[in-house]
Amino acid sequence: MAEDPRRNRRIFDSHGGTRTGTKNTVARGATHRSGVTIWHHDPTVRLERPETLVFRFLLGMMHIEMRAAYDILEHLTDDQVVQLHALYQGEWWSRDRQLDDVRHMLANTPLLVAMVDRADRQLVGFARVLTDCTYRAILFDLIVHPTRRGEGLGDVLVRTVLDHPRLASVKNFELYCRPDLIPYYNRFGFTDELGDLRLMRFSRGDVAAR
Repeated sequence: MAEDPRRNRRIFDSHGGTRTGTKNTVARGATHRSGVTIWHHDPTVRLERPETLVFRFLLGMMHIEMRAAYDILEHLTDDQVVQLHALYQGEWWSRDRQLDDVRHMLANTPLLVAMVDRADRQLVGFARVLTDCTYRAILFDLIVHPTRRGEGLGDVLVRTVLDHPRLASVKNFELYCRPDLIPYYNRFGFTDELGDLRLMRFSRGDVAAR
């Protein structure tokens, strides 16, 4: 799970299916029964609307400017792991995560993207990906430090994931989110047009309570 790096809203990560993309495909924002919209990024989809091209240009310029102030890392120091745990504690959807569990999670995550302040090495943004590096890459835990929201750091993290060399052969990137975040992910080329596909979840806690 993750939060909206723009307005401190919740972002849900995803499982989902695939679809063959067509030119100029745009998300329609269909809401599923759970109130969550499944999102799917198809690399074959080419979004050529003017606003999308402008967004990508501005994002590229923003990324260049941020290189002077931030570093993108794929490994966290012990102090930065503690900082990530502190970020989780500030959100209602992740505040029950324990530090040891976060360490275990990171040790078993094939790819993470962390943004740190170059001056003090403090963690200011984070995202992680579960992937087979071929068919699927699923975005999890996109989060930005509360004092740095509104600066576009979340945009850079998403773009860094989509453009990552290790994911160059991945056919589909996926996540799921609430309907209010549809326009945000639409800018990156994600679509929710997945037919009758529905999210399903098995929770060990629910089984234990039976």
